[in-house]
Amino acid sequence: MEELYNLLSKLRKENGDDYVNEKYGKIILGLKDPEYCYLFAKDIKGADIKAHEAVVLESKNPEYCYLFAKDVKGANIKAHEAIVLESKNPEYCYLFAKYVKHYDEDISNLEKVVLESKNPKYCYLFARDVKHYNEDISNLEKVVLESKNVEYCCKFAQEIEGADIKAHEAVVLESKLPEYCYLFAKDVKDVDIKFLEKIVLESKDPKYCYLFARDVKGADIKSHEAVVLESKSPEYCYLFAKNVKEANIKSLEKIVLETKNPEYCCKFAQEIEGADIKAHQFVILESKDPKYCCDFASNIKGLENEVIKALEKIVLESKNPAYCCKFVFRVPQANVEEHAKIVYDSDNTAEKYRMDYFLGKPLGRFK
Repeated sequence: MEELYNLLSKLRKENGDDYVNEKYGKIILGLKDPEYCYLFAKDIKGADIKAHEAVVLESKNPEYCYLFAKDVKGANIKAHEAIVLESKNPEYCYLFAKYVKHYDEDISNLEKVVLESKNPKYCYLFARDVKHYNEDISNLEKVVLESKNVEYCCKFAQEIEGADIKAHEAVVLESKLPEYCYLFAKDVKDVDIKFLEKIVLESKDPKYCYLFARDVKGADIKSHEAVVLESKSPEYCYLFAKNVKEANIKSLEKIVLETKNPEYCCKFAQEIEGADIKAHQFVILESKDPKYCCDFASNIKGLENEVIKALEKIVLESKNPAYCCKFVFRVPQANVEEHAKIVYDSDNTAEKYRMDYFLGKPLGRFK
């Protein structure tokens, strides 16, 4: 069927809608496929709308009934709505109310199906997107609250005017999920952050303690920092030091150094003002990781020449042509001849081309 419709699209461009309708209209109808009848009625001028519509209606497929009503001029809206309502599918009832019904039309039957589904997602979406039909959101909100779905309670409180903030907050607090306590405190206006913050702190989750301290006005920075320090996570110690005002840089740096993680030592030294460069440099050298030796040498300003040589030695000993190329490109003091030898002795054609480019050779000469 897909091949057939691709053929029709090609013939339409070459011969026009009338030709396609005359030659293939009955064939499409004979397939009794609601998708292709919908597409044919939507795309082909002169198509027999009623005949194609009859196939879609007979299929009782709520998706194509909704699409036909939305996209095909002259569609029998009431007939398609009846199929959508009969399906009891909250998604297509919501979509029908949002995209097909006009401002002054009754959507109560569609809303009833959404309410009866007890689906918090579509109750939230209905209240958010179809609220101009029905300003009373209480029934939709009630379903969301009773579901205790923290995601949609957060969204309802954040996005829908007139929402019962305290009721949604109670669901979020009861969940004890640090992610949603953080999101509720960050995104919902006029909330008392202390109860939400308490759950985040009690979770001992360094990610959400860092985010809470970074994003929520009035957060207890020291308490969140204490959780991050206790976690000994080099990632969140680095992020806390970088992005949270009032952070204790030295305490956070101490943890990063103790972990001996070359990635975050490299980032800390490069991005945090006042970092102990020599201490991070020691971790990088001890790691013998050519990637971070290359990054450290190229990104940290003011390194002594002997330090650069020590970092370079590790890169050369790795015999990794990619890092040898990067070292040459990024570090002015690089021993180009030694790096070039490793690159040209390798099987990596891409890095050979890069080295040719750096040395100003015609591409493909390699040596």
